[in-house]
Amino acid sequence: MVTYPSAWWVYRRDLMTSQSPTRDAALSRFAARYRVASGFASIDIRGASADLVNGYQCGLKVMLAYSSLEGLERALPDLGKDTPIRESALATMLRTPPYRMFAETLQRGNPDANATERKYERHLTRQIDDLLNDPSKTKMRPAVERVRHLVAHGSFSPTAAGLVGAPRRQRFVLSLALATLAATDETFTDWVGKRSRGLRLKRS
Repeated sequence: MVTYPSAWWVYRRDLMTSQSPTRDAALSRFAARYRVASGFASIDIRGASADLVNGYQCGLKVMLAYSSLEGLERALPDLGKDTPIRESALATMLRTPPYRMFAETLQRGNPDANATERKYERHLTRQIDDLLNDPSKTKMRPAVERVRHLVAHGSFSPTAAGLVGAPRRQRFVLSLALATLAATDETFTDWVGKRSRGLRLKRS
């Protein structure tokens, strides 16, 4: 089922009573991205095997989920651009041998990055190396962001990432998307809660 962020209708209610429509257009775009990402379930690629299609679906779900997070951060600049996606279980799994091919894909990054993008690609690679080599690291955002870049720039290969014929690894990548959507939803809900309390204080 396609869903809005959990606190969306609370936000809309407050918007109608606050007479302060600032940010509404940007937040509506965020909500649209979130609905697409949460509702995205499948694609059809004629002539491709089901396994290959499933691999691409996983990557696309991550890209859409990250796009919704970016949309929220653009709509609410005070949040900054480093909303954490903390998943200790996924971080631990990524360091184990069954996920080595996927981890190596993350480390390699985007081979088609231009000169401007390469500097940030190197920064992202350092963050991913830290995640893979330090058991205390639990923030999965660098991994999610790297998948987003690979998919968006046409450099994502389910075969190279070890996803073809590997349902467990496919579920892992889908879990990255779900963790991203959960972090996005939690962040928006927290913001709406603070905003609602502020509006109530103004009216009291």
